[in-house]
Amino acid sequence: MFGSLRYSIDRAVRRAGYSIGAVILLVIGWGFLTVAAWLYLSTVKDAMFAALIIGCVYVGLGLILMFLASRSRPVPMAHPAAAPPPSAASFAGLASALMQGVGAGMAAGAARKAAAEPPPPPPPQH
Repeated sequence: MFGSLRYSIDRAVRRAGYSIGAVILLVIGWGFLTVAAWLYLSTVKDAMFAALIIGCVYVGLGLILMFLASRSRPVPMAHPAAAPPPSAASFAGLASALMQGVGAGMAAGAARKAAAEPPPPPPPQH
């Protein structure tokens, strides 16, 4: 029990570490791309134009992310045509479960018996 819990915790910590490392690298990369865009745009036009373009890109991406975060998804519902499971207190449900268990036991016994019987010996050759 504790082995699987420890494995789950180790896995979660490893995933969190990789995610944090990825976010740090993405932020650093985004910073370098911003500086590169600033240098390019300031050589093509002036610094005001570069600030305007980069600011619009950041605001646009922020608005898109806010829109995606505010969208609500419908909660999946159970299929209405599905029959409800029989209640545990009903005699029909209990009898059905008993017969299913007896059938499974008989099938398992027959399979074990068939696997345990050795094959017949080959016919004698003259």
